[in-house]
Amino acid sequence: MIETVPFRDWVQRVRRDIETAAAGPKLSDGELQAILARNPVVKLLEFFEGIMSQTGRENVLDTQVTGQLSETLRGVDAVQPEWIQKWSLKPDERDLAIWIFEDIIVHFEPFQEVDSGYKPVTLINLMKCEVSDKDEYLNLFFSFIQQDLLHEEHIGIDPILSHLSGHSDWSAEDKNTLSNSLRTFAKFLVDNFFLPLKALAVKTPQPTPALSHSRTPETAIATPQRVSNLRRDCLIRDRHRCIISRKSDAQEGQHRYKRDRQQLKDDDVKMVNRSWQIESKWPTIS
Repeated sequence: MIETVPFRDWVQRVRRDIETAAAGPKLSDGELQAILARNPVVKLLEFFEGIMSQTGRENVLDTQVTGQLSETLRGVDAVQPEWIQKWSLKPDERDLAIWIFEDIIVHFEPFQEVDSGYKPVTLINLMKCEVSDKDEYLNLFFSFIQQDLLHEEHIGIDPILSHLSGHSDWSAEDKNTLSNSLRTFAKFLVDNFFLPLKALAVKTPQPTPALSHSRTPETAIATPQRVSNLRRDCLIRDRHRCIISRKSDAQEGQHRYKRDRQQLKDDDVKMVNRSWQIESKWPTIS
């Protein structure tokens, strides 16, 4: 039996965990709410809560999905009081970050290779265009690249900005290293944002007695085997006749003629005259 949990219950549980991690003895309620309001995980949860309330239906997730999502959310740094300041860029720092980011996109996008069905550099650029808080995204991007290339973790992104400012003059080997880092960041976005987002957006099938039995690929909806089985079951149910025209199934007729010859019978156990043309007695159902 598949274990499930109501989506709203899971959202509330995750939100309580985030609030517990963010709360501190020196934080007022107002400061805590201000921090939570900028937390991307909280924003995502609130977005889906709104979607669920509009649909008016109680969605459930199986526990395997919620476990994977919880592991992803636990990978997000615990929210600290300095979180807001950490992700805000100074005007001159923002201008430099945008310039370097766009220069990297212009340089690497034309030569990118499709990776796992998507273009990594294009994905990185489109994400930057779509996010509401550019500072957060730029900080995430450059912090990731900084850790990947320089193996350093800093609150600021000055070291990596200085390092990347002359990337156009780098050797082919260094450029290839940066290209690999871009692909790694794109995969990070897919694994930690898009795949969990997709899992949340799909309604989990409700558990039924049939689901308690072992599933096989043949039972999957829309597979050729599944369609074939449905057609077979419908023909048996309707005695191999079209319920409208009452024409019989030609394929079944050919099979019975080869098997029974003079003893050919239909599903009503009526003998079929051998002198008839088999096609006239068992025309194709239309």
